[in-house]
Amino acid sequence: MTWFALAVATAAAVAIVFLPGMVLTLAAGLRGLWALALAAPVGASVIGLAALVGPMVGLGWSLAAVGLFTLAAAIVVVGLRLLLWRSVTRPATRARASVVAIAVAIAAGICAVQLIIVIGDPENISQTFDNIFHLNAVRYILDNGNASPLFVASMTSAGAPPGFYPTGWHAVSSLVVQVAGVTIPIASHATMLTFAALAWPTGIILLARTFGLSSTPALTVAGVAAASFPAFPLLPVDYGVLFPYMMGVSLVPATLAAVVSMTSSATVREGSFWIVIVLVTVPGIAIAHPGALMALVLFGAIIVLLQVVHYLRSGPSRRAKVVTVAVVAVGLVVFCGLWYAVRPAASARTWLHDETVAQAIGEIVAASPARSALNIVMASLIGVGVLVCLRRRSRHDLVMLTIAAATAALYIVVSGLPYWTVRDMLVGVWYDNSPRLAALLPIMWVPLAATGFEAAWGAAVRWLRRRGVRDAVVVRLLVATTVLVVVVVPQATANRVAVSAAAMSYRFTPDAALLSVDERDLVGELPSLVPADAVIAGSPWTGTALAYALANRRVLMAHTLTATSPDTNLVNDELDDAMPGSQVCAAIKREHIQYVLDFGAREVNDGHHPLPGMTNLQASAAVELVAAVGEARLYRVVACD
Repeated sequence: MTWFALAVATAAAVAIVFLPGMVLTLAAGLRGLWALALAAPVGASVIGLAALVGPMVGLGWSLAAVGLFTLAAAIVVVGLRLLLWRSVTRPATRARASVVAIAVAIAAGICAVQLIIVIGDPENISQTFDNIFHLNAVRYILDNGNASPLFVASMTSAGAPPGFYPTGWHAVSSLVVQVAGVTIPIASHATMLTFAALAWPTGIILLARTFGLSSTPALTVAGVAAASFPAFPLLPVDYGVLFPYMMGVSLVPATLAAVVSMTSSATVREGSFWIVIVLVTVPGIAIAHPGALMALVLFGAIIVLLQVVHYLRSGPSRRAKVVTVAVVAVGLVVFCGLWYAVRPAASARTWLHDETVAQAIGEIVAASPARSALNIVMASLIGVGVLVCLRRRSRHDLVMLTIAAATAALYIVVSGLPYWTVRDMLVGVWYDNSPRLAALLPIMWVPLAATGFEAAWGAAVRWLRRRGVRDAVVVRLLVATTVLVVVVVPQATANRVAVSAAAMSYRFTPDAALLSVDERDLVGELPSLVPADAVIAGSPWTGTALAYALANRRVLMAHTLTATSPDTNLVNDELDDAMPGSQVCAAIKREHIQYVLDFGAREVNDGHHPLPGMTNLQASAAVELVAAVGEARLYRVVACD
């Protein structure tokens, strides 16, 4: 398919996510950037809840299910607004709409260009370990009409009751396939562009504005900074690949802006309005990824605690102090319980520290986490921003500094702390995995960089005016310098390296990590070679599992981490020795296996997981060759006919 198909799919993805959210944010009385930015997490909640509740009430997964949930939610919101919030003051616009629009457009435009370069071709895929599950999960949702986070894991559970799996990303992608009629890879790219190049820019600009950044220089550079840190959104769409986590993190800034407004509320009624707004976004973030939810919980708790400290220092009555401290104590207990309960299984928290504490500190100072290239311009702006905040010490300054310090500390712990138990207690929520913590750092780095630039711009204007430079010349000179230094340099250095590295994992090459050119071409022929009701065996580690997502043909194992049944184990161990009447033939018939894909021994992540029954098929009488493209081969099982 063409780039036009990707454009259509992206427009569909934007509409699927943002339209339900906009209906609800506008119904609640929000306007402008507030309505647009919060539309993403609110829309994600509508989609996530429709996916969760729909099967319970007999609704198949479709756009109609999302529409019904949007309508029901809109009725509730309008009712609440009429009954409780009619007199609530909406957040004031402290910056011109045109400046806000320019800032969002800059961030969205740069992010979109970066991601399009990464993608390279609309039909490319991320050649990474996790993408096997992500792409196949979209096909599984389409086949079963069920996108519930309590169902999709059954794809790999071998008949056992499935656990919770965050399906927000897959639910959106499956709707894009339904609405736009595109392939699953194109739907995946469209979903990626929606969250990385629209939800993230609108949310982070809203957060920056909520922190008091309203001048043209500050907001414009906030837009530039939103696309100038390789840690987000580029890192999650390269490493892993962490599509669900990227979706979740992209939704956090807008909700944090609502938390800031909640703690600034002048009345109980106004506070209740913002509490409801925050709570409405939580399901979308949780069903996108629990790690993103816990980032929101941590950052929100910091904001609330800072407000509590401010309140206690304002001289309330003794009784008020006791009640406040008691409520905070209960909240901390709940927080710790949630921190423990949301951790993934121990088997998934196996990542070890990969550098020293000193190296991790250096990466924070250089704004270059996860071994990304030196980002000297953004690091300098952040440094200036930190100094400005330390000098002013306003409430918003303290929030930015505290959250930035907490995130940096967690990154240092996950990257460099050699004590496993302490490290796991602190960062087990994020799989003890440093790239996931790195992706959280730009949430505060963007407003800090904008704060630093605002101060530097003001100082430069004053310095030039004292030397008699005319105002018109001052503006032209500073704009030109900003474009060259703040816009071009980060994109030409740190981000160019990050984009190039990510692009390498989205290319079909003769020795690609997941699917080579030959393997892709053979998978493309499967619809004409394999009946629709047949099951294909093969090692998922070599990419054969993607026959399900890309060719719509069922596979024995849909992911490398698929739980296996006794029949599956028997086939994997003895298929090449199958003979009529043998136990393996009985297993082959029970699993409806008719074909085998052999993609050689090269595995994703340089793994080594040979399946004894499929390592020597070319010399086996149990199968016959049907088609071959280079070294990639498709066999038909003939021993059990």
